Order: sequence, then C-alpha cells, then structure tokens
Amino acid sequence: MRTSTGTYIMVTIVSLMIWLWAAAVAADSRTISVQVSIEPPPGMVLLSGPTLIADQQVTVSGTVAEVDRAIDDMRPEIRIQLGRYDLPKDAGEIVLPIGPAIEAMLGRTNHNVSVSAKEKDGRTSEVVLRVDKLVAKNYLIELDVPGVEIDGQPTISPREAKVLVPESLLALRAPLRLRAEIGPSELEQVDRGGRLVTEARLRLYSSSGPLDPGEPGVSIQPALAMVSFRVASRTATITVGEAGTGALGVPVQIALPPADTARYEVTIDPKDSFLRNVRLSGAADAITALREGRFKVLAFVQLSSDDLDRAVLEGGETIKPVSMWSLPNGVSVVDPGQTDYQIEQDRLPDRKPRGGIRVMVKRRSDPAATP
Repeated sequence: MRTSTGTYIMVTIVSLMIWLWAAAVAADSRTISVQVSIEPPPGMVLLSGPTLIADQQVTVSGTVAEVDRAIDDMRPEIRIQLGRYDLPKDAGEIVLPIGPAIEAMLGRTNHNVSVSAKEKDGRTSEVVLRVDKLVAKNYLIELDVPGVEIDGQPTISPREAKVLVPESLLALRAPLRLRAEIGPSELEQVDRGGRLVTEARLRLYSSSGPLDPGEPGVSIQPALAMVSFRVASRTATITVGEAGTGALGVPVQIALPPADTARYEVTIDPKDSFLRNVRLSGAADAITALREGRFKVLAFVQLSSDDLDRAVLEGGETIKPVSMWSLPNGVSVVDPGQTDYQIEQDRLPDRKPRGGIRVMVKRRSDPAATP
C-alpha cells in the first residue's frame, strides 16, 4: 500500500514538473501599455522635450517565462537613458524615435524575447529633445544686503559653493556671480550697531539679473550659507522714472560756460531729454525725501567752449554723456539709466547707437544756422 501511494505521489510530481516546464517553454506573445521616461546622458541635462511619455504599446514575444520576466522589467515604467544602447549621446537637438529606442533598450536587456513598440494607433512616434552639457564651477559667495551698510567684513560659511549650469546658458549669461540673499524682513529686525547671524539662500546672477531657480540643469551645492555681520547704517534705493509707469524720469540739462550762454543756442533732442530707470542709493532719510518729491534730481551734460565751437563746425550737433548730477547729500548713482532713444535702440538693433545725449548747437549771431 505504501509503495502504491509513493508511486502515485512521484508520478504526480513528475507530471506537474513536466506541465510547468511545458508552460514555461511554450510560446507567448503579449501587448501591454507602458509609460516611458527619458533621461539625459550622465553629466548632461535635458533642456526641452518631454521627460515622460504615456500610452506606448509594447508587444513582447518569447517563452511564457521570458515574457513574464520582460514585462516585470517594464513596470512601473521603461527608463530610456540617452547615450546607452547606441542611442544619441551628443549635446544639441535630438530627434528620437520612441519605438526603436524602446526596442533597442529592451532587446539588450532581455535577450530571449523579441520586442515591438508603437503608439496606441499603431504609429511610431518621435520626440524632439534638446540636450546640453553641464559645466561644474566653484564660485565665491558674495553678500547681498540691500539697504544696509556693513561694519567691517562679513563672515560667510562656506566661502564658496559648487555650481552646475548648462554650457549654453553659461555662454549666454556669463560672467555669473553667486550671492547670499537676505530678505528685507530679517534686515529690518536688526538695529544700527546690531549683529545679524542667519542662514541665507544662494542665488546666481548675471549682468542682466538673477537666474530663474527653476532653470533646467542649474544647481547650487550647498544651497544655503551661514552669514554673520554687524549693521553700520541703513541705506535705501530708489528707481526714478521707471519705464512704462508714465513717470517723466530725470530731466537732462546743459551746463555751459557763463560767457557762452549769450553766444550759443543749445537744445537737447526730445528723445534724450529725460533719463529712465535711474537707480539711486543712499541714506534712508535722503531716499525718502526723493520718494516724497521733496528733492528734484537733475542730470547735466557739460559743454566747454571748445565743444560748442566743434559742434558748430561738425554740422551743428554733438553727443556727450551725462557728467554731473544734482543729488541730496549721501546719495549716489548706481545706474544712470537710459534715454528714450537708447531704450528704443534695444528694440531696434539696426538703428545707429548713441552713447550719450544729442545736443544741437548754433551761434546766435548766425540766423541761417539750423539745429
């Protein structure tokens, strides 16, 4: 009886093993819908183009066991890294056929199955990507504390930070500077003579302003720095004649030698008669006086007797920069701004550039002269 039972169990086990083996080696073909993530090569960044693509139809053919294994490898998504499996690896614009990329990747990692990938409607889709190299540089950290004059040297720790930035962005916005920024609310809590110790966020700046913290590929390590300094006095800034606000700006006037005022008639080109976006900085009370209109800022173009004579001989005009300002005590010019002509020049690159104020000059004794 025991022999018969043992024989029965053995036959059952052998039959089960044969069935499992047959099922494993039997041919199978399955189609599943997957999503695909695209990654740049190491040391590079994806500047534009989709990073996640849904609804890709992948058909896997092979034995049941190999098909199961391949499908498990595709969950939760298929990761395509550029530069691997003969996929494009160079910086620049890349047109990537998604189906062949999936087939190339899965074909290398799952040798015993065949793979076919298309979209739901049966088409093979392409995506356009823009890839760039990442440049690593160490930058010294500068301190940005608008409205505050510091007593002595500030303490910044660490003294520098590692920055990763796309090569094309670096070429476009260089030179870059790294600043530790402290918000106005923190600065207002410290009285004159007091010490501020705080953690400041680091941010990259170019000559045209701050870089967007969300810019692809830009990273700063560490992102924060510990800053300590003593407040000597408070300053403030103001922008006079901000373009687009309707404000007139800073009037431009002519300063002549007293003896020449009766000999020459001088006028300023209307497009140069006001300066826009003039940025001033100084003691907080002086800036408040400017903001409240209790002091009027003036800009002057100084012309010598030789300048006037030369202008008459050279067609009745001259172009001179602003060289003198009427400002409250303790206030200085941070940015002299631009005239209307110069602002328009930024939008009209074909127009002849003008590096100063255009002044028309004629002798009063010569009525035939024209401006």
